[in-house]
Order: sequence, then structure tokens, then C-alpha cells
Amino acid sequence: MELGLLSRRQKKAEKKTKKKKGKKVTITVGSSVKLTGNYYTNGKKILAKDKKRILKVSKIKGEKAFIAKVDAWVYINAISLVS
Repeated sequence: MELGLLSRRQKKAEKKTKKKKGKKVTITVGSSVKLTGNYYTNGKKILAKDKKRILKVSKIKGEKAFIAKVDAWVYINAISLVS
């Protein structure tokens, strides 16, 4: 009985890890990115015209990236890498 319970738990865990698997990307200084979030770190709204542009990361500090073209810091989870 314990084996059946264990195998069900293992199957559920495997399904969860399969869903979470994705391509891991690393954003570094000089990376070309697009803004995907709605707000800069200072709380100002990201304009639609800025979301359409491809921008370069100038600095990275912790979980934030500085984009010189828009002169603002954004959270790294609010940008996406452009290949």
C-alpha cells in the first residue's frame, strides 16, 4: 500500500517539474532586451512606445537592470531577452 502511495506522489511531483521546465536565460550588461512589465522600479508606468523598442542593459544591480535609453531602472523579471 505504501508503494502505491509513493508512486502517485512521485508522478505528481514529476508532472509539476515538467510544467516548470523552461529555457533558462541570463540577462547581462549589454544584452538586448524588450520591456514587458508595466512599471519601472520607481513606480512610473512604462510607455507603450518604450515596450516596442529593443534596448540594451547598461547596469545590473541585484534584481534590477538599468536601461540608459529610457534612463530608468526596471526589475529583471519585467524584461525579456531578445535573441
